[in-house]
Amino acid sequence: MLIYFAVLLVATLAVHLAGRTRNKLESFLMYAIAFVSLVLIGGLRSRFVGTDSGYNVLHFERTEELADVWRGGVEPGVILLSWLGKLIYDDYVVLFTLVAVVVTLCFLQGIRKLSINPTVSIFVLLTSGIFYFSFNGLRQGIAVAILFLALAAFYQRKFWIFLACIAAACFFHYSAIVFFPMYFLVPRKNNLRYNVVLLTLVVLAVAAFSAGIQAVGQLQPRYVGYGEALAGGRKGLVYSAFLCSLGVFFLYFRRHVRQHRPLYDSLLNVFLLGLVVVVVAAIKGTSPSGVLRLNVYFNVSQILLWPIVSVNLQGNRHRALFRTAFVGLYLVYYGMTLQAFSNLVPYTFNPLVQNWFSTLF
Repeated sequence: MLIYFAVLLVATLAVHLAGRTRNKLESFLMYAIAFVSLVLIGGLRSRFVGTDSGYNVLHFERTEELADVWRGGVEPGVILLSWLGKLIYDDYVVLFTLVAVVVTLCFLQGIRKLSINPTVSIFVLLTSGIFYFSFNGLRQGIAVAILFLALAAFYQRKFWIFLACIAAACFFHYSAIVFFPMYFLVPRKNNLRYNVVLLTLVVLAVAAFSAGIQAVGQLQPRYVGYGEALAGGRKGLVYSAFLCSLGVFFLYFRRHVRQHRPLYDSLLNVFLLGLVVVVVAAIKGTSPSGVLRLNVYFNVSQILLWPIVSVNLQGNRHRALFRTAFVGLYLVYYGMTLQAFSNLVPYTFNPLVQNWFSTLF
């Protein structure tokens, strides 16, 4: 687990130093350090780190030619990356590295575009487990990273860029299409009417849950499992409780937001829309690997919400208390995410990488 905390320290410190310098070259170098550290931890891992890593390695090994991209059974994006990877080297270290490059680029670019405080954003990105989502759900993890870029297009009302991001995300995971209606349904301002609409959506979604899952299953049979109930879903309940607590806090804190209020409202509305998925999944008792996973498309907004919270705190005492509680809460959650909520520990290197290390040292 130590390696994850080391990467957290290196990436957060590098982004922090990048924000403190006015020299563009120094800033670029600091971001490059953060980029490399995140790519390495994602690219050099073994197939046993991450829930479905072995499944994606199998696709990599079976991919031989470009025509395999359209063979069906799985979204074409990961097969295309597998084919490109095999042009470079015949080991899955290439696939994981390409995935890490795409995911890291999308998140860092999104943070640079919209974040009020990139240091806070990179800290939340890692400690919330959002960055490591691609370890346990490689295809959907790429889609999540691409949709994070779409948040900027959504806020700036650049429809065609937003649409392009949706199309690219669906290339890796079809479920990313659920993000598309947000452009038309989510208002720029948070108000009572919108919150009432969300509560109504929860009631309707619970009532029509089974029929909806069956309808989706007709189009994509493997999504039928998203609606299956899971006995003893403690992990899903803890995760749901954490997100609901964040939603309550963000909604309460809105009254204190003076700086960047339009951006805060837009991001808050996105986050609350994702809570509809969380509440419905909790009520229906579905597996954390089912419907609940769709929420991650929306809860990425927390990466950008927390920096706005930080700049709207009044007084040094409040800032100190906030930083202590904020850092402590997320570090505890980070440890739980690594050890209990996923298949990330122990971290082991790709055997090929281990051989490189043994040769060098």
